[in-house]
Amino acid sequence: YINTVGAMINSIDKLPNADEVKLGDDLEVLLLYNTYLEYPKEKQEQITNRDKLLELVSIVEDFHKVENVINFINSLPSLNDLTYKDKELVDYAISKYNELKDYSKTLVSNIDVLKKLEEKIVELELLETYKANALVVVNLINKLPSNITVADKELLDECFDAYEKLTDEEK
Repeated sequence: YINTVGAMINSIDKLPNADEVKLGDDLEVLLLYNTYLEYPKEKQEQITNRDKLLELVSIVEDFHKVENVINFINSLPSLNDLTYKDKELVDYAISKYNELKDYSKTLVSNIDVLKKLEEKIVELELLETYKANALVVVNLINKLPSNITVADKELLDECFDAYEKLTDEEK
């Protein structure tokens, strides 16, 4: 516990500058910050370099967010194992990545994996749409009686019309 303002100022001075801080510095920064928070407001205001401390706290908190995003991306299914059911997980990872500050985004070492997963989800989403549209036609065909007669012409025309509306991919 640092009990004087002068000792706190000296401890903050010893911390790396914002452009030099690394993830390994987080414990020291956060311990100092917790000590700072225990000071009464009037003592906090006497700490002339508290802006440096607050900036470093913000940076190391961002480091933790980056670490969480990297770990979450690593926990996602591989490109080969990805299914449409994984869409929410991929979307969540993208949202957490997008919440990062611009400089923090550059620290996400596996962003290329996330981008490939996102592209595959778009493809899988398109396939789901194709399946849904094709299923409409299949359901219409299943409504046809086993012995088609002239009386079934309207239902048969409906099947053909629905089929013709399908794209080549859906067919």
